[in-house]
Order: sequence, then C-alpha cells, then structure tokens
Amino acid sequence: MPPYPAAERGKLAVQSAGPPGTEPMVRDWPAQAGMCETPPMLQIRAEEAGTGGTMVLLALPANKVTSYPITLVTQGLPTPPAAQIGVQVYTRTGSSAYQAQDGSVDIYVFDRTVSGRFAVTLREISSNTRIRYAGAFREVPVVRLDPALCAPAAKGVAPQ
Repeated sequence: MPPYPAAERGKLAVQSAGPPGTEPMVRDWPAQAGMCETPPMLQIRAEEAGTGGTMVLLALPANKVTSYPITLVTQGLPTPPAAQIGVQVYTRTGSSAYQAQDGSVDIYVFDRTVSGRFAVTLREISSNTRIRYAGAFREVPVVRLDPALCAPAAKGVAPQ
C-alpha cells in the first residue's frame, strides 16, 4: 500500500501503487462533501476537469467518527458503517474507471467539515487490473443536500 498523502485544507490527495507497467496516480483535487439525512449518507467528491476524480460514499451510523469498511452491494446503500469508492482517471494513454474492492475509510473529524483517510484496493472495471490506492482529505466543508437529491438513494434502503 502506498503511504497516505498529505492533504491540504479543502482537498483530497491520492497516491497509487500498481503492478509493473501501470502509471501511478498522484493527484490533489479540490473536494466537496454533501450529506443526506434520509438515508444518512455522506458523499465526498473530488475532481478537476481533464484529470478525473474520486468519489467516496459513506453510509453513516449514529457515531460518524469511525472506520467504514468497503462494502459492495448490487443496489441501494450498504448497512452502516460502510464505504464505497469510485475513481475516474484521465491520462495521456486514455481513461480508466475503478471501483474499490476492499479496504476502509477512516473518519477522524466530522462536524461542519470532514477529515479522514483511506487505503483500498481498486479494480479497473474493463481490464480487472488491481492497484493499491491511498488517500486523505482534510477539512472539507460539509453541506446538507436537498432532500430531492437524496430521495433516489432512499428508495434502495431497507428500514432500520
């Protein structure tokens, strides 16, 4: 696993390590965090035009400062605490889409801002290539999302 990168305030920094011949990803993207009350979830989105981005989705338990294991589901949200991560990267050789297969996201600050880090194994969707991916985000402002934006996710969640 690559070391956790240092993130600047309001950003998500990432670093990858993969099999020989894969181009390492080292990025530092501006980040945004949006929270839904129903269902309780947080989306951290970091992207920059032309380079790609990373999305971290957390199914939130009552105590939000905790570790969120990567959890794969076929529809709806996983049972909290759980995390899902998707990555889209554009390089000089083309674009790649990845999904986290295992690992975890650790949140150590969650109030008006969110701070944390993750270490996961990503699977490239079309080639099935696996890489290690570490990231950190610091003091990303959390905004409440419009309930209409959260409603589609609520349809796939079983009552708790």
